[in-house]
Amino acid sequence: MDGKNYGCDLQRYAMQRVLKRLGLRALLIDYSPPREGARPGPVRRLLRTFSPRSLARGALSLFGRRDAAFRRFNGEMLEKTEPIAGYGGLSRLAPFDCYIAGSDQIWNPGLTRGEGGRRFFFLDFAPAGTKISYAPSLGVSRVDPGYAARLKESLASFSWISVREREGAEIIQKILNRPVDVVLDPTMLLSAEEWDRLAGRAERFPVQEEKYILCYSLGNTAEILAEARRLAPVHGARIAPICYSLPDALRLKKICPECRPVLNAGPAEFVSLIRSAAAVVTDSFHGTVFSILYRRPFRTMMRDRREGASSMNSRVRTLLETFHLQDRLFGPEAFSGGPAEEADDAADEILRRYREESLNKLKDGLRKVLIHEESGRG
Repeated sequence: MDGKNYGCDLQRYAMQRVLKRLGLRALLIDYSPPREGARPGPVRRLLRTFSPRSLARGALSLFGRRDAAFRRFNGEMLEKTEPIAGYGGLSRLAPFDCYIAGSDQIWNPGLTRGEGGRRFFFLDFAPAGTKISYAPSLGVSRVDPGYAARLKESLASFSWISVREREGAEIIQKILNRPVDVVLDPTMLLSAEEWDRLAGRAERFPVQEEKYILCYSLGNTAEILAEARRLAPVHGARIAPICYSLPDALRLKKICPECRPVLNAGPAEFVSLIRSAAAVVTDSFHGTVFSILYRRPFRTMMRDRREGASSMNSRVRTLLETFHLQDRLFGPEAFSGGPAEEADDAADEILRRYREESLNKLKDGLRKVLIHEESGRG
């Protein structure tokens, strides 16, 4: 599934490289579930296509190459199956020895798109005894009884289950009454040197010739910019926010005239921009991950203003607590005034240890399926 999302594409790239390094052929299932709701008729589709909003959006897209950067990354860096447009088409896939439910918030009850998407991400189409998960995220601290029943039904047939946050592991363990491992996100299984190979393929932007504070926000732009403005004189750096479109860049320039917006960054450019930043301010999980990997000074804002069951802060908290970097976290209304500091040697040692542990757990999970598969053939 392609959503033009940096974290989604980079974790898929990392997982595929790790599996290949283990001597396995790894393909991504190229699945696009239909959107919920009735498909509009031909007249309505025509009117929608030529509406002023659609025409304006299409015209503005001519000035940007972000979509092309994502398509290029997907075409050159990821190996996929043939495209599958609906859930029924999954039955026509050639059988695999093992199916892995990957990282990102694929089990978040509020984000998975439609029942076809949920069934796909729970691998309902795959035979029992062939399914494992590596580092998916629930993204919430509690689930309602209906979704708990859904988890129990679908995950019971998994041979091994791991997630990437402690609260998610506790939820699933309680529902299934079985162990659930907590592992690193796939992007952290690759070293900075391995990510350099991807960053080296990236297009460079003019701002990368200067000192800059990279801003990457998933929904708290004003607060992220406020923190970047506080840090800019400390680092003697410009402010460079990643923008999604030309209208986004124009809107941002209006509220931050001194900013240098970065347009048309694909996944490789995202890695490269973090690697060469003087500091990073973000509310993104993967923005934080790559800041740690590249030992960039960083500050991470809690993405979700809510706390409790529906909060999406769990995965970022788990990440920073794992590396003893909780002091890099700040809230949207309560700035701590702390510095943007890089990860230290202690964090590097924790990363080395957890990377080894996570890889060993993945190997054990794979063995549970692949050894069973070999014995079944024998």
